[in-house]
Amino acid sequence: MNNGISLDDLGLFFLVAEKGSFLRASAYSQVSHVTLQRRISALERQFGKKLFIRTTTGVIKTEFALQLMLDVRNQYSAIKKSLTHVNVNSKEEGLGGSVIKILASAGMSYFFLEQLYPKIQKKNEVQISITTYTAKLLELNADRMKSFIDEYDCIFIEGDCQHIISQSHWSILSARSGAFQFYATEEYLKKHGQVDVPEDLERHNCLILNSDSSAYIEVFEEMKNKGEQEKHLVHLKGSVTSDVIEHLMLLTCHGMGVGLLPDFYVNSSLNTPLIRVLPNFHAQQYQVYCLRNTSSNCASMNVFAQQFREILKEITY
Repeated sequence: MNNGISLDDLGLFFLVAEKGSFLRASAYSQVSHVTLQRRISALERQFGKKLFIRTTTGVIKTEFALQLMLDVRNQYSAIKKSLTHVNVNSKEEGLGGSVIKILASAGMSYFFLEQLYPKIQKKNEVQISITTYTAKLLELNADRMKSFIDEYDCIFIEGDCQHIISQSHWSILSARSGAFQFYATEEYLKKHGQVDVPEDLERHNCLILNSDSSAYIEVFEEMKNKGEQEKHLVHLKGSVTSDVIEHLMLLTCHGMGVGLLPDFYVNSSLNTPLIRVLPNFHAQQYQVYCLRNTSSNCASMNVFAQQFREILKEITY
């Protein structure tokens, strides 16, 4: 390799090659498109060889670029292996573990920070870094999220967003599934009346997730001895919506209406117990996964994973 070629420039080369375009690499790295072009051109002059063939839709790697990618990947793998060894040794010597990087939906971030993290800290002091997304953000930026998803050690994600996890090195740390059900405080029901049939919801303030702008909601009734469900279409009046489940639960606890909440999340650590109304009815199904990056080099992840499972079971089962 020629003298004067920096690791930073090789890293940018590898990023452009991996992303397939300067634009995608720029969005991922926050390095300007012009700067990327200039530094790749400088690399090509230093090597005396062409790295990419520019097209209107991206870049095509030359044979030399393919070989360089392999060399760079091998070198970086060796560096990562060395750093992992240093990280593990540092932990054993009492110098502290590494930061666990978590990607979570806004609602699961609240759930994790309020109900899981304090208990994890009591068992073992660990550093957590959380990046939060909302359903709308994911919908608008799915491609961009795919490009940096592997930077995280752990991901909390709803089932309908699983399409952003395409790599094979993610394993399920825990999974929960169920249905959104209806809850209210005793005081609210005394003041505004009982909810005995789905149609009663039409005269109550309904607190629901901001999944769409429809004024109607599908409610399903479990049919006895049939294994079937009957669907009711209920008109909602004065509904309050949010992208964050935690907000809906707090509003419900404060007696602001009938909350549509996932069953595993309710009453796990509330000072104000909620009463389930319409016990034979539910709304849409949900799935929540916690995924672990099995290629992660985070030294604290094994301990975190074990404690996470134990605490989640205590809270939600």
